[in-house]
Amino acid sequence: MGGHHIRDTKKVESYFSEIMDVLSDGIYISDSSGMTLKVNSMYEKLTGLKREEMEGILVTDLINQGKYDVILNPEIVKTGEPKTAVQTTKMGRKVILNGYPVFDKEGKVTLVVTFVRDVTVLSQLKVQIDFQQELINKLNLGVQLLSKKASPLIVHCEKMLALLKMLDNIATTDATVLLLGETGVGKDLLARRIHENSQPRNGPFFKVDCTTIPDNLIESELFGYEPGAFSGASTKGKPGLVEMAANGTLFLDEIGDLPYPMQGKLLRVLQDQEIMRVGSTRAKKVDVRIITATNRNLEEAVRLGTFRIDLFYRLRVAVRDIP
Repeated sequence: MGGHHIRDTKKVESYFSEIMDVLSDGIYISDSSGMTLKVNSMYEKLTGLKREEMEGILVTDLINQGKYDVILNPEIVKTGEPKTAVQTTKMGRKVILNGYPVFDKEGKVTLVVTFVRDVTVLSQLKVQIDFQQELINKLNLGVQLLSKKASPLIVHCEKMLALLKMLDNIATTDATVLLLGETGVGKDLLARRIHENSQPRNGPFFKVDCTTIPDNLIESELFGYEPGAFSGASTKGKPGLVEMAANGTLFLDEIGDLPYPMQGKLLRVLQDQEIMRVGSTRAKKVDVRIITATNRNLEEAVRLGTFRIDLFYRLRVAVRDIP
């Protein structure tokens, strides 16, 4: 058995170079004197440097030749601790180095094995993580896809009963509804009720609080964007909330806070049932019911020039004051 074992170990050793070449990281092996012993083919690929120009040469000489700008070897040999750095090769490629010591029987560093990874791959991962973070932020920005059943409204006063009856009638039409009332009077419950009594009640119901989305994000959040529309944009593009609420209801709370340029885009949704994604040149049809609410005096905002008069008239189709 022992003989077998030695033969198998020898086999692994004899194929050491081939094993190195199937690893997905770049590998750079140097000894305690700083001599480059071995690099694998992934290292060549990542750095644009060739084996022939590296192996058998001291890391300090390679730095002097300008092959790369950072070395871990001397520090790791000295401290016996792993170390990480970012290195720029002469091709201008940036790579991340993770160096680890290998000890001999006496516990002294005999080799340094450095794993080399491409920074661009990591930055792609970062873009993906940022995109997911953006989705999480969006959920925290007061964009809620509410559960199918809203909490029941318990109403006693005549005025409120009359209001509910009127809203239920409006719900069956496709009229745009504007709910007016102080913060906290339950505008979102009433918006839910309209949604549940309307034709597209099986579709999604999104609530967006216009005050919680930063101005620079609101256009891409509401109307979506095309691939690569701006730096940091997902390579796939992204539908906005108007599209995501298609065949359902989009409830825009605090519509009085919608930035002026966005008001024109919203008007287009209401008039033509069309949206234009950021970075796109063609309009897209969307079938969505819009409910809006505000605690502001919109007539005053129109007078001051902060709210579009054409949008104001468009929203005024069915206005309800909530006591």
